[in-house]
Amino acid sequence: MFSSLLLFSQVCILLLLTDRSFVVANNQVTSCHIIYCSDGFCRLSGFSRAEVMQRPATCDFLHGPLTSQQAVTVVRDALAAGIEKHFEILYYRKDGQCTTTHSIVYVYTDALK
Repeated sequence: MFSSLLLFSQVCILLLLTDRSFVVANNQVTSCHIIYCSDGFCRLSGFSRAEVMQRPATCDFLHGPLTSQQAVTVVRDALAAGIEKHFEILYYRKDGQCTTTHSIVYVYTDALK
């Protein structure tokens, strides 16, 4: 367990140092809530960390009228199945501007369980 936490911490530090936009979610519960978001994600979305925390990892709050329902389904299915998935999706910032992002659902599991 300790080595898995260390590896996870190293991955988070690497992401922080590269100024990536990302969220970390708890996939142990059905709603898969966000438990951390990077500063880059806050800048990209226009939402503060407090506004993002505990929202679903599907990022429904970033969906808008032109967001592809097929892409939304890909995200939901990948999170539910616990599989890695690469996709592009049109998200809307808090101010209404839209941005296309290349995203990855990466599932971290404790290999020592």
